[in-house]
Amino acid sequence: MTLPRVLRGRAAPPRPLRVARSGRPARVLVALAVLAGLGLGMHFARSLLNGGDESAGTILGPPEAPFTLSYPADWRPLPESDLSKMSGSPLAAIRQRDGKGLLVVRKGGRPPRDLSTFAGDLTSELSRRFADFQKQTSRVLSIRAGVALVYSYLRTRRRTTHTVVIVPAADRTFDISTVSPADDKQSATQIAAMVRQFDTGSGRRSAGGKDRP
Repeated sequence: MTLPRVLRGRAAPPRPLRVARSGRPARVLVALAVLAGLGLGMHFARSLLNGGDESAGTILGPPEAPFTLSYPADWRPLPESDLSKMSGSPLAAIRQRDGKGLLVVRKGGRPPRDLSTFAGDLTSELSRRFADFQKQTSRVLSIRAGVALVYSYLRTRRRTTHTVVIVPAADRTFDISTVSPADDKQSATQIAAMVRQFDTGSGRRSAGGKDRP
């Protein structure tokens, strides 16, 4: 299986927060961002296991790639006009109404033979691609769709937390990518809830990419 397209394209992350360009203040800010991000990585993992916010709406995937994605009230699905501008032909995307958080669902390739081994490939690729990469967590967890690889990392200079979720489904995967501010605990909780509720079964009733209230 090749790496998810989100790692090879531009996922239009939220506008990064400014960080001092040089000197000790910059190093201090980066260190604080790492500490905050590591804390949110553990919070994200706990939220996946312990529950989260109630959903306010549900997106249904197309017949050829059925899925259901529930989201909270302060998130909104992006229209087709926005999806067409994103790389990797996303099936769906939702953004926080304040613009800080983003979650994108794409159809992936063949499932990896071993999710834990594939996590190592992700680490190698991400550390090579991003100079400010900081791994947070990597776990194989059970979500509504079944077993999935949940991998989170921090971009210390951008001060953003990212999650890559690989969900095997028959002869394909669904690749979920998320980004949110590194110090935003609420976003981490909501993203964890959306990932945990992601399903590839009940979406078979969909007429294609529809939003269900």
